[in-house]
Amino acid sequence: MELIEDTIVKRRVYIAGPMRGKINKNRKAFQRAEDHLLRQKIWEPVNPCKIDEANELLYDENPNDGQLIRELMKRDIDELYTCSSIYMLRGWEKSAGARAEHAFAIAISQPIMYQ
Repeated sequence: MELIEDTIVKRRVYIAGPMRGKINKNRKAFQRAEDHLLRQKIWEPVNPCKIDEANELLYDENPNDGQLIRELMKRDIDELYTCSSIYMLRGWEKSAGARAEHAFAIAISQPIMYQ
């Protein structure tokens, strides 16, 4: 946490975890993680579920659409790149997307937090 003229600068943290194949894309787990990080008052969580909702993205109908998955992963990696750290939800190891985000965080020496 940095102080600039007595103002706390919040650090962006990307929330990563399993979505595909989960009920309602695991939104409840992502929301609980976001709430937990917000309570600490030093984080500005980046919740990919909310990004999907803001873009009215409904991809439940075809979770195996390769082109859509590539576009989502690019978007998510771009978001992760703008963050100062990543927060891994339980079960991230079983998600190809979350494993890719974890590997990217390691590659750019980004701090990793685990639920």
